[in-house]
Amino acid sequence: MEQKKQKQKLKRKRRNKISHNTAYKTKLYLTKTTILKTPAVKILKENRLGINLAGLKLPNPTMLASGILGYTKETFKNIADGGAGAIVTKSVGLKPRSGYANPTVTQTSCGLINAMGLPNPGIEEFAKEISEAKRVLNVPLIVSVYGFAAEEYATVAKKAVTAGADAVELNVSCPHVKETGSHRRLHHGALV
Repeated sequence: MEQKKQKQKLKRKRRNKISHNTAYKTKLYLTKTTILKTPAVKILKENRLGINLAGLKLPNPTMLASGILGYTKETFKNIADGGAGAIVTKSVGLKPRSGYANPTVTQTSCGLINAMGLPNPGIEEFAKEISEAKRVLNVPLIVSVYGFAAEEYATVAKKAVTAGADAVELNVSCPHVKETGSHRRLHHGALV
């Protein structure tokens, strides 16, 4: 047993020695100044992780998914500054909707489950937030839209793009709200 521990210790020493002699060491620092000097950040600046997603140029392939964080330009900016390659907003519809009463989020043994009920200010009001967010963001802004009929999706998407959205995500399967994106009202090809 002692011999096994000594072998593991020797392996760790060799690994550490190799990493100290390597030209590119990746370290995590807590201050912004030192983070900017690490090779990992240098690679991001060289844009080796950049991708083209359906014509959108993203600095990296990570995005804020549509959900409870996607309402304000301040939140969008913080998330973009944190390294997200794009922002996807909370789903927005034609008219304001208050959503469900609390509790809307519950913890389980494997994570969190939410049923928000699509709360949103409606596209007329949210268009102002889209316009303001576009002035401060340096990554694509994708607006998630929902509707109760194909015509609603089209109207909301058009208003989002007019306000400055770089792309639109269609929320066609919200299991928490009856009739949104349901097959009764949307047929194949209606949204294309």
